[in-house]
Amino acid sequence: MFHRYCLLVGFLISTSLSAQLPAPSAKTFPVPATKVEVLATGKGFVRLQFRANLGILGDETTDRTGEFTQPVVTLARQWMHTSLVGLPRGAQPRLHVLEAKVATDWQVEFDSSHQVEEPGEGPARLGQPVTLRDQYAVPVTFMPQRDAHGQLNVYERVVIDVVFDDPGATMGWPAKDDRFEPVYRSLLINERQARAWRTRHTRPVRKTAQTGISPTDGMIRVTVRSEGMYRVTADDLVEAGADLAGVDPNHIRVLYGGGSSLGLASRASNGVLLREQAAVISGGDDGSFNGEDAVIFHGVGTERWDFDRNQRVHFWRRNVYTHDNAYWIDLHATNEATRPTPRDGSIAQTPSAVVDSYRHRLHEEDERTILRQLFGMNSGYDWYWEPFSGNARNYPIAMSQVVPNEPVLIRAGFWGWTNATHIFEVMWNESSLGIRSFSGSNYAQISASAYEGPIEGLNQFGLIHRTTNLTRLDWFQIQYQRYLDGSEGVLAFDWPIATDGGAFIDTTVGAVIQYELRGFAPDEGTPRIFIVSAGLQEVVDFEYDDTTGDLRFQDWFSGKGRPPRYVAVQTPFLRRPSAVTVDTQRPLRESAAGADDIIVTHSDFSEAAQRLADWRAQDRRFGDPMTTMVVDVQDIYDEFSGGLVDPMAIRAFVNHTFDNWSPRPTYITLMGDGTYDYKNNSGTSHTNWIPPYQD
Repeated sequence: MFHRYCLLVGFLISTSLSAQLPAPSAKTFPVPATKVEVLATGKGFVRLQFRANLGILGDETTDRTGEFTQPVVTLARQWMHTSLVGLPRGAQPRLHVLEAKVATDWQVEFDSSHQVEEPGEGPARLGQPVTLRDQYAVPVTFMPQRDAHGQLNVYERVVIDVVFDDPGATMGWPAKDDRFEPVYRSLLINERQARAWRTRHTRPVRKTAQTGISPTDGMIRVTVRSEGMYRVTADDLVEAGADLAGVDPNHIRVLYGGGSSLGLASRASNGVLLREQAAVISGGDDGSFNGEDAVIFHGVGTERWDFDRNQRVHFWRRNVYTHDNAYWIDLHATNEATRPTPRDGSIAQTPSAVVDSYRHRLHEEDERTILRQLFGMNSGYDWYWEPFSGNARNYPIAMSQVVPNEPVLIRAGFWGWTNATHIFEVMWNESSLGIRSFSGSNYAQISASAYEGPIEGLNQFGLIHRTTNLTRLDWFQIQYQRYLDGSEGVLAFDWPIATDGGAFIDTTVGAVIQYELRGFAPDEGTPRIFIVSAGLQEVVDFEYDDTTGDLRFQDWFSGKGRPPRYVAVQTPFLRRPSAVTVDTQRPLRESAAGADDIIVTHSDFSEAAQRLADWRAQDRRFGDPMTTMVVDVQDIYDEFSGGLVDPMAIRAFVNHTFDNWSPRPTYITLMGDGTYDYKNNSGTSHTNWIPPYQD
């Protein structure tokens, strides 16, 4: 399956080969022939005429002379007709109805599957302005109108003026855009008048300024799914296909694109570029990089706990498109790579507080069932865990190294779904925490506190729905105090707030916390402690007892910005990435050489896409052949979304080519099927070769 698009900016007209028309009604209705034409144009106006050809049907509705013997019944939507009017950029058009003749011999049956505007909106209205490549335009829709008595009137003739401020011809260099001229002529009803208002380029196309790093051919893409300190050995890189000959360990660097989706903005994002982050090189003292020599860096998943600097709270960051985060290893940095800065952790000051525990945060979510459907299509954004309609449910939670008698904080998110009051009794370890409620069908949250705290081992969070109005659980979060215990070989924790045993901070002097960790296995080596919240720093000169596995260190925080986050890890417990891939990158940002037709496809279809491109490059049926180009969608992800699967990256790429390439593309072909089940939550979806963008 492939989709071909005429390239518009902010407006796409699809000629999808897989498009499906609505199923025809069981009842057959005669269809009037509608037409819109230009009656006149002038400075600041265009006059349009809508006509419906009533004709002679030749059946029992007419007599021998062709006169109607009974009213003809039609569907309201068959009397709707939309045309696109070209305008000066930024114009605020106004519509004046000059004439509206009702078709009295025709009756209309309302089709509930198609909306007809309320009284006062017909017989014509203006839509939202769009940009058709270099042409600003507004859709004008002629339609039936309900009168004050609820009668639906249709029109056999309507004459209107679309009035606007006319600044005259747009100044600048005329853009030669022969490929798109047929599109303008076919879509704009006043194409000849509108030519003068098309956007002109005031200077030749040039590359936009950018800061950051684009991936290049031969870089290594490293895929991770959860937080930890990751270790990639030279042997891992060789196995992936990397050539380590002549690699200087001092010039090996790690790059990162931020690990977040590009968002759902109405205007295409410019995408993201990679930034260097500090990394450790283990080994390589002999000037070469081989064997068990390794790159060690901090990585996180695409869905994770993050910190809001404005609200100064932790929150769960979602990613609706992928579980896989991407980091990059560049083996040939021009300059020496960034390494972690040391940070003194010695026990040398009187601490503001001594802590041996931290707040542990759990986010539990099962994207089990799709929430919304539209015209039979599932939304890929909103999933829910399970429905509640007068039932109860317990959720077991295994907890270890808990601090007893410290409150457990509970939050749960719901899709209200039904416009009613939803009442829940919240339970913790079979004890009631009280009644919580919310109203309406929108998204809502409830919270509760279990002051008796957690127990070591298995705990239970329970919800009892005290009404029968349908609502749907989305997720729940549990926060509790946990000892700073390293028995698992790795421990990640945040600077404690005052209510968790930390210190109140005077931001003029800051505060010192002394951390006391326990439980590291003495035979697994001395732990390393990294501060991962601001670049990468390594805590040095801490105290470690290699007979008991106890560790102490101090750290200072100003109270401004993000509080420090730490990862303590023993070498055997460094994580291994999910995948290591040598990238074959086509430079997309650096190049300015474009094509008339760009085929975006997945590597699974690269050969078929190239055959299509070669054929189009020789096709002379419609004039001179087009210039064509095949682009791997992974290259687009790598350059515009940091290597993450993201439909917005495709939009960012198209936007970039339109603004910076020569020739600018006229057509974009998306070759490969897609699904709104982006992360295959259902477990039954096929490969998402070209993920669709959901508006």
